[in-house]
Amino acid sequence: MAYPAMLTTRQAAILKIITDAYIQTGEPIGSKTLLGTSKLGVSSATVRNEMAELEAMGLLLQPHISAGRVPSQAGYRYYVNHLLTKYRLSVGEMQAINSIMQSRLSEPDRLVEQAGEVVSEALGLMTVTVTPQMRNMQIRRLDLLRIDSHSFLLMVLTDAGLLQSRRCRFDILLETELLQRLFTVLNRGLVGKNVEKLTLADVLKLEGAMGEYASVSPPVLRAVYRCIAAFSEDRVHTAGVLHLLSKPELNAPKTIRDIASAFQDPQKGRTLLSAVPENSISVYIGSENPLEELECVSSVITSYVTEDGFMGTFGIIGPTRLDYSRVIAHSAYFAKNISRLLHRSVEESREDILLSRIRRLTAAVDDLL
Repeated sequence: MAYPAMLTTRQAAILKIITDAYIQTGEPIGSKTLLGTSKLGVSSATVRNEMAELEAMGLLLQPHISAGRVPSQAGYRYYVNHLLTKYRLSVGEMQAINSIMQSRLSEPDRLVEQAGEVVSEALGLMTVTVTPQMRNMQIRRLDLLRIDSHSFLLMVLTDAGLLQSRRCRFDILLETELLQRLFTVLNRGLVGKNVEKLTLADVLKLEGAMGEYASVSPPVLRAVYRCIAAFSEDRVHTAGVLHLLSKPELNAPKTIRDIASAFQDPQKGRTLLSAVPENSISVYIGSENPLEELECVSSVITSYVTEDGFMGTFGIIGPTRLDYSRVIAHSAYFAKNISRLLHRSVEESREDILLSRIRRLTAAVDDLL
């Protein structure tokens, strides 16, 4: 889509006033309303002429002959690029995000999802998050928790505080000596290894160190590898899709189905969220969106990379009549604090994190027994 060159000062003022008002009210803005709510200092005829010029440029639309004007996709784009007023989050808005982030500090893999849900509620919009990944992440420790005489829970913890677990069951009696051998071999062979570089073949090589238990070790080693592979999987999480039903321009059932279907396939979620350069915020309006299903909405996508190597993305989705300034401010605050807290989680004691999460898993196992 071709966008117009810079506007005159008066044209820019009129476009901003119309866009701001339409974002707030959802009603087309006429020259009379515009003059009554602004201090342009010109006649109504001049305003009508300028509005007609902006329409000719493709920045405004007139839904009906007798109606006022609304911004077009190109108008929103010009507004976002040149006319936004900086929004400052209130103390309450910051505290709401901070509180949930602090409560999930020991669970980096859940922290982003929970914070996304808070932002969704605060803005009344849909949010999309991808579980943060960490570059050069290493295995910190493996633990085995007996469930019964034939099964145990395998837990793999990384130096980033991320945890994966799998249940393993044996046909033979699960003796203490077998558990001890597994614990020793797994920790000796895998602690300190780079998660991204480990292959199934690397893990299966540990079978030779199992001694007399080598014949029963392959299923366990495959479970170990499934835990390791899960650390590299992007988990796409959505929140607040029903908020979009409250938006008049989006409340048609088919529209909501199209938007929701865009994230039923995790690959589509990754396509949207991976389109943004690292450590940046990108705004996609209507047909600019990477996904065809989102051509009726706007999305604000934020990418962040911490000094520890955590990489993550976060998206806010709503109608093109979006309060862009407020949404961008929430996105920037989200990224800044996620980066700070993920760094803090790496700096804190890994043993404390391990014990905290093992207690939760132990309690869950006890409930099964």
